[in-house]
Amino acid sequence: MVLRSNTGLPLTKQNQRRYMLTVELLLNMHLEDSLIIANGRPKLGMTNVNGWTLPGDGVDQSVADRINEMQNYWFIHPFFYGDYPPLMREQIDMLSRQENRTVSRLPRFTELEKLLIKGAIDFFGVNYYITLVAKPYTTYSTAKNWYNFDCMAAGTYLPEDVAPRVPGGWVGNYAEGLRASLVDLYRRYKKPILITENGAMDSQPTAGVYPEGRNDVYRINYLKEHVTAVAKAMKEDDVDIMGYTDDFRRFDEMMENTKYR
Repeated sequence: MVLRSNTGLPLTKQNQRRYMLTVELLLNMHLEDSLIIANGRPKLGMTNVNGWTLPGDGVDQSVADRINEMQNYWFIHPFFYGDYPPLMREQIDMLSRQENRTVSRLPRFTELEKLLIKGAIDFFGVNYYITLVAKPYTTYSTAKNWYNFDCMAAGTYLPEDVAPRVPGGWVGNYAEGLRASLVDLYRRYKKPILITENGAMDSQPTAGVYPEGRNDVYRINYLKEHVTAVAKAMKEDDVDIMGYTDDFRRFDEMMENTKYR
């Protein structure tokens, strides 16, 4: 069976192209770093969407670890170690062998490329909204899209009593997921972190009526608990946090007059 994406390409071929484009993106970060240094601007950061995934009942921790590595560190790890995260490398190399390929679909960096990109990142930006529970796939035929296809796993919602979701929305309130994500990121790479996106949408309207109106208690609770989680990561886990913004628009405005813009 050959799974195809909405582009008509087999998913294995589409994924291979994505991984090759990743190499080009990371090399472009090296060029940006060189230009910044040449212009006397000393800091370059990279922002990633950092969700968090828990193993859930009956699911091995390794499944959640694989999702976290492939989601959170795909673009980061090469800047420090010259290759993709270990679980990502192991997974896609294994799938490539199963497809009777002589070379992995996940490309390897040349020694020159490793040298060029190493050390280009000075700080991280983190966009966090939600923590999920890992659900493994057993066959390709059950994978729903290109990401799940190679990860062979996906995330599902935590129970409502654990991470209540905004009425009608997809964001779940589980602040410990943000803390865990920050701790894991910092312990791996030891670079300062700026939370560039975090927050919750309004409760979604029913027949044009917003359930909470201006009394958006869900958003207040979400932000309060997530700011508290960031403070705990700083004070109890010694994570180097540069700052926190609760949505991208405010972050964009804040950066207008700073040295990081």
